[in-house]
Amino acid sequence: MILDTRERIGKYEQMGVWGKGTLLDKLDEVVEECPEREAFVDPPNRKDLTGHYPERITYKALKATVNSVASGLIEAGIEKDDIVIVQLPNTWELPMLYYAICKAGGIISPMPIQHRRKELDDVLRLTEAKAFITIAEFNKFSHLKMGEKAKFHFSCLKQVFSLEEIRNMANRRVKGDFEGVKVSPADVWTLQWSSGTEAEPKACPRTHNSWYDRSVAKMLYQLEEGWRHLASAQIVNNTGIGTGVVLPLVTKGTTILHHPFDLAVWMKQVEEERADVALLVPAMMNMILKNSKSDELVLDTLKRIGTGSAPPSIWALEELKTRFGIDVINIWGQNEGPGIYSGPLTTPIEKRMQFPQFGKKGVDWGIDNPFFKAVETKILNPDTGEELSEVGEVGELLWRGPWEIPCYYKKPELTARAFEEDGFLHTGDLFKIEENNFITYFGRRKDIIIRGGQKISAQEVENLVLKHPAVREAAAVPMPDPVLGEKTCVYVVMKSRGGVTLNDITALFEGEGVAKYKWPERLEIIDEIPKNPLGKSIKAGLKNDIKKKLKNEGEIKEGN
Repeated sequence: MILDTRERIGKYEQMGVWGKGTLLDKLDEVVEECPEREAFVDPPNRKDLTGHYPERITYKALKATVNSVASGLIEAGIEKDDIVIVQLPNTWELPMLYYAICKAGGIISPMPIQHRRKELDDVLRLTEAKAFITIAEFNKFSHLKMGEKAKFHFSCLKQVFSLEEIRNMANRRVKGDFEGVKVSPADVWTLQWSSGTEAEPKACPRTHNSWYDRSVAKMLYQLEEGWRHLASAQIVNNTGIGTGVVLPLVTKGTTILHHPFDLAVWMKQVEEERADVALLVPAMMNMILKNSKSDELVLDTLKRIGTGSAPPSIWALEELKTRFGIDVINIWGQNEGPGIYSGPLTTPIEKRMQFPQFGKKGVDWGIDNPFFKAVETKILNPDTGEELSEVGEVGELLWRGPWEIPCYYKKPELTARAFEEDGFLHTGDLFKIEENNFITYFGRRKDIIIRGGQKISAQEVENLVLKHPAVREAAAVPMPDPVLGEKTCVYVVMKSRGGVTLNDITALFEGEGVAKYKWPERLEIIDEIPKNPLGKSIKAGLKNDIKKKLKNEGEIKEGN
């Protein structure tokens, strides 16, 4: 399935960033060079996840398994460009299926394991997927029965495969070197789902071209060949696929799988599997560093941690560097393809919360890689569309480059709204312009608090609150105010049974020298912050909660 225009394909081929091959070609290359190196290592708690003991699979065995499963899928009726939905936990079969489905000619559409019937129905309705691969039961829910029921409602769904059936396919061996169905670098490899603000999901088609060349990420991470990658994100979106499948392939390394996130298991894997690279969201980094036994941690092999989804705190970055020698790479990215890395090649540790504005017109970063000539970015005033350039100004980041999706799948109206006529994508994310061509993430356009006309980044507030030693998680939301329009309410999850007061938080902000209008004006302590399956905070419920409380208290009137 080719969705890119000939003009776009020709442009990036001419620039030297596209047309180098498919991910299957890259897999063949790695198998040829290091056949006995481990490709995937199961999580140690695999038996609790799927009922099977943990397994390890070399690149040589991976290729043989990919051939067997691809052959089995073809025999079952999978044809070129058929979409196959996959919903599995992070065990070796999940990343293997990215290759096998492709070799059968299909397109993988991965779903988080937490998704249920509504989400499956939404995906089937849009994609008209031909097959669904899932586990019989996970966390006391029958995914297989859900899939079988969906067959009665969607005539497109012809096959529902269990994990056991896929494992049986894997145990067959095809004779010779199975060629499979021919695909091109311009073909769609993955159809993943964006957790945007729209009521219905957005499908993001990513090609071999847009995934294949991760040499720039390898360079900015400063990764070395053969490093072992601890993959703690579900392998279903840009982060999980990039860090659990593509980057280890590009570095000819090993993926150590982890699921679900468990600090004790994660630490055990770091130590026993000798992980070189890992992925952690900022909240997890804080959890590790604030752990009462953090001085006993064994992190001697860990050299890099990638973080994202929210800005990390400078405190955590410096602690990891000083105490353990670990360099943290700050990552901003989207399922639509755009990505920026702030790491040792471009940014000192004390400024790692800032991102180099790669692609800014007229700026040469002095890095010899065709990506830096191909990517283009600009920051616009979200209200007027005027391009911004002054330090301190805040605007929406627009992106155009080789990693970007060509469109939202079967969503022409949404595509027209998201993309400019010249191909620039509206990311919907606000950035503040800093000195020396750097930018700082400010928040989603819809995740800001406007207090008396002053814009407050919810993420900035949350990062500051997380500096309090008693706070484990934080979510800042706007609460209605009859005079100022909005004020800031912060919801926190405590690290332990110890308490924290609003005065404690404001004292922290005062000590940090933060402008007073940014200070939280209400504190709510809760047991858990709601999150979507990809770990992002869901704030709609919190906003409704504080609005209801204010109405009950008579602070706001009905209808406000």
